[in-house]
Amino acid sequence: MRDIIVEVYADDTSTFAAHEALDSKTEREEAALKRIAKEFAHFPWIAQTIEEYENRDTDEAKFVYALDKYIVLTYRYIDEGKSFRESQLTFETFSKKLEAHRKKAHSHPEIAKYYEEVRDLFDSHPEFFHVDA
Repeated sequence: MRDIIVEVYADDTSTFAAHEALDSKTEREEAALKRIAKEFAHFPWIAQTIEEYENRDTDEAKFVYALDKYIVLTYRYIDEGKSFRESQLTFETFSKKLEAHRKKAHSHPEIAKYYEEVRDLFDSHPEFFHVDA
């Protein structure tokens, strides 16, 4: 829920986005949360739930946070690398950019297992990635 609501104002920032977008992500999302808290002050639970998600204060928040990372990776696998090839993402860049993403997915041990299974599938599909000529 948090990602969807905050990203309405802050825009979605993929793990594979350009450095400029990644560098401004936290600032944009914090501004979006402030805006949501103000505009939806009569529904305080919305901002509270987003903050729980960000801080991973509850088991549910940890689960949802990790699941968000798993789902993204799963979608990328299902499209068989189409988005990677279109954006000319190499396997090496993919692996490097997933280091922080992987840590986030490990915030819930059950989701971490599944994340690693999908992540391992990419190792056996080099055709999913751009190859420098």
